[in-house]
Amino acid sequence: MILGKNNTIKHTFYSNNLKKIKFYQGFIHNNLAFHTQCRSINRVGPHNLDVISVIIGLILGDGYLHKRTGEGIRLCIRQSIIHKDYLFSLYEFFNNNGYCSNNPPRKYTRKIKGIEKTYYGFEFNTYTFRSFIWLHDLFYKKGKKVIGNNIEKYFTSLTLAI
Repeated sequence: MILGKNNTIKHTFYSNNLKKIKFYQGFIHNNLAFHTQCRSINRVGPHNLDVISVIIGLILGDGYLHKRTGEGIRLCIRQSIIHKDYLFSLYEFFNNNGYCSNNPPRKYTRKIKGIEKTYYGFEFNTYTFRSFIWLHDLFYKKGKKVIGNNIEKYFTSLTLAI
C-alpha cells in the first residue's frame, strides 16, 4: 500500500494472468464477509479483486451505483423476468462473498407512462460501502453515467465476461 497524491491510497495487484492492476481509493482482499450491523459509513472493505471486476462489468452494462447521502455507494442490479437466472446467479455471487443480505432478490412491477404494458422483473442491492466512492467517481459525472478514457486499466477477463 502506498500513500499517493491527496492522501489517496494506491494499491497494486496482480490478476490471475499476472497482469499488473492498480486501484486507487479502493481496497481489495480475498473472501471477506462484511458485518450487517456495521454502519455503512464505516464499511470500507477490503474488497476482493473478483468482486471489483464483476462490479465494473455490471456498471458497464445494466448495473448502476446509487449514491446515498452521507453514507456511501451501493450497487443496484435490476433485470427483467426473462433474465431471472442471470440475476439470481449474480445474487449468489455477491451473497457468497458477503456483499448483500440473505434476503433473495425482490420482484418488481413497472408500468411505463403511455404504454399499456406491465413489466416484471427482479432486483437486489449490495450493502452500502464508503470505499465504493472511487467507483462512482470513475463512472459518474454530474449524475450521468460516462465511460472514461482510461477505463481499460481496470479490465480483467471476469470484467469482460459479465
